[in-house]
Amino acid sequence: MTRRRIRTRASLLRLLPRARERLSRDRQAGFTLIELLVVISILGILAAIVTMSMVGITTIAQQRAAAAEEQTVQVGFDTMLAEQQVDAGDICQDLPTNSPARAGTRDMSQFPVSSTYSGPASHHLVALWPRYLRQETTHGVYRCVVTTAPDGTVDDTGQIQQVSYSP
Repeated sequence: MTRRRIRTRASLLRLLPRARERLSRDRQAGFTLIELLVVISILGILAAIVTMSMVGITTIAQQRAAAAEEQTVQVGFDTMLAEQQVDAGDICQDLPTNSPARAGTRDMSQFPVSSTYSGPASHHLVALWPRYLRQETTHGVYRCVVTTAPDGTVDDTGQIQQVSYSP
């Protein structure tokens, strides 16, 4: 019996490295929970970085869109002045203060005057839409720049100001 035990021990010792190999291969077949958590946390950090950089990009894009729209409205306004042969200094100062061009509007069919306006120089003024702009409404609110000096004189610069912008 002792001899048999020795053989058994010897056969077990020979089988032990093979069993260890088999067990180590089985353990390597998948990822541990810690490894998965590390990968998920790294992906979360990268997603947060990308999201934060996108917020800055969209803000810059909105600012550029607002500036481009303001420039488009100003070019349409200047083109209307040139075609109608109206002096830039005579436009907005003659309009009532509650008119869309003085108060601010998104509706370019009312800017600088509507069809119902019958004040001074109305025979020269036309709305910017549809002749000078492609869209009837804009994202920004626009008004004519009219300044009043301390002595009460009104100065019309012929410029357009973007009061607000919301895409």
